[in-house]
Amino acid sequence: MTASLVHTPRPPLGALDLPLPSGTRAPGLARRAVAAFLAGLRPPLAPGRRDDILLIVSELVTNAVLHAEGPYALVLTAEAGAVDVAVTDGSTAAPVLRAPEVAYATGGRGLGIAEDLGARVSTERVRNGKRVHATFGAVGGHLP
Repeated sequence: MTASLVHTPRPPLGALDLPLPSGTRAPGLARRAVAAFLAGLRPPLAPGRRDDILLIVSELVTNAVLHAEGPYALVLTAEAGAVDVAVTDGSTAAPVLRAPEVAYATGGRGLGIAEDLGARVSTERVRNGKRVHATFGAVGGHLP
């Protein structure tokens, strides 16, 4: 008798769906909500990966509130082996990966940082704007 292996998708470990306010309060609110959500994941993320995700949440939310109209929302989905950070805003203009203008510039780094940390960055159009994703994948089936 031979056994066949069938790959079945794993269910999400959890999801966070958070409407965000306009303005400077949004990044901090998003970071706190995501930190609390990630703290409840089992198995837990590696500490460094948790920090990477919090940084990218801050970057993507800041980009949205600085460069686009609302409404804004954050959706974080954790599955076995991957975490997807998605931020929605009211603009249809795709974000542009650009080099910072000068070494001390305060902008222009967010998408590059996400890619440097190993995230796959993508954008999709949604009904009233766009959604920017930063997806962190797995190494050996587990989030690093």
